[in-house]
Amino acid sequence: GATLASLAGPASGPLHEQTAPLTFAVLLLSRSFAAYWLHRLFHVVPLLWRIHRVHHSDDAIDTSTGLRNHPFEMLAAAALGAGLTLLLGAPVMVVAAVDAVLFAAALWQHAAIRMSPERANRLGLLLITPPVHCLHHSLDPADHDRNFGDFLSLWDRLFGTWRPARSESPAVGLDDAPGAPQSLPDQLASPFRP
Repeated sequence: GATLASLAGPASGPLHEQTAPLTFAVLLLSRSFAAYWLHRLFHVVPLLWRIHRVHHSDDAIDTSTGLRNHPFEMLAAAALGAGLTLLLGAPVMVVAAVDAVLFAAALWQHAAIRMSPERANRLGLLLITPPVHCLHHSLDPADHDRNFGDFLSLWDRLFGTWRPARSESPAVGLDDAPGAPQSLPDQLASPFRP
């Protein structure tokens, strides 16, 4: 029978012949870099923001916030990830490992985990920690358009969007959409409403 790999055609790409650890590192960095820019795009383009604000509609950040995304945003992220994976030629097992790390990171960074700002920022030298990402969900626009990283803080630091954690947790949610959508039908329909 036909396997998924045979349907995709012959394996190729710069990572196809590399070791698993190197392939994992390159794919993780590439996917993280692409996700950073896609996330920034979803904040800048008005139509994309209408889709992404479903994710920001939570007025309390917890692990479920990491799963609250409009299907159109998930399709865009999946298409970007799949395109990069095919372009680089990463094997299925490495792709599964990278996906597992990125999924766990999304849940972790949205978890309601308390840690000191010092610890959050020390870990934040490498990773996006829950207190650092919480600032991204802030009602304050100065914080809201910061900390776009999905796993690594490298991209925020490199492109000037890093904001360190503070001792107080910010108020989170949306202030531009009174009565932010909470039910699933409202969330799905919200990008298409005025």
